[in-house]
Amino acid sequence: MPQEMTREERFECFRENLPSVAPYLFSLADQLLNNADNSRWNVIIGDDAGARLPTWFCANVLKAAGYELPTHYVAGSRALTERLNPQVYEDYFSDIAKTIGTESLRPLLLTESIYEARTVHYLQDRLRPVSDVVEVGCVNILDPKKASPTYCGSKGELANYDVFYTFESIRPRSMLNRLAAMLSHRVPKGLLAKAPSRIRQQFTPQNNDLLGLHYTEDSPKPVMTETPSSITQLVYGEVSKLVHRYLVARRLG
Repeated sequence: MPQEMTREERFECFRENLPSVAPYLFSLADQLLNNADNSRWNVIIGDDAGARLPTWFCANVLKAAGYELPTHYVAGSRALTERLNPQVYEDYFSDIAKTIGTESLRPLLLTESIYEARTVHYLQDRLRPVSDVVEVGCVNILDPKKASPTYCGSKGELANYDVFYTFESIRPRSMLNRLAAMLSHRVPKGLLAKAPSRIRQQFTPQNNDLLGLHYTEDSPKPVMTETPSSITQLVYGEVSKLVHRYLVARRLG
């Protein structure tokens, strides 16, 4: 039976693969900066867990360019959106509006890869009570025919598909699925996305400790709990280097 990689091995894998997505992140950042102004957005919302790092990258680039925005994250996995009451998400977005002191959000919603856009459309619908317009940015869209995000780093590329998702583990909720998960430390996201709803609901998305994120079943909000580690710091350190590289290339830093 294959053994799971250690944290150190997972980090090395991430570090080696991160440069492959740099062109897509840079393209997305260019588009954001070309359209940014002081009134366009009043909050950034990142779709956890795949977009946690791309959101962090974009937020820091915008901050360096003079557009510092409050940043929040939402657990947008379909395994959750199909199970949780939609009101949970609407209440969470309403709380964000109250936190930043506004009745209307002008969010920049960031996700990692868009395949069928179901998660994006779901989050847009849940944002409607507090937002008239939701602009969407993504690192890559796998099928441009199925969705048209406002900003997109790349279209149809697969190079980034596993860089941010490789370390998003799925915790099975039944003994049979636990046995299946033991054969491979990761259930392929694409395979799970195509599975019938009754099967998807047997899995609880839980990002591994590379990022120190996990979803708690009894959480009152659709957010992931953070438990950072020394490896987490190394991961953000690598993304920070990418931010610096971008700023230097664009003469912003």
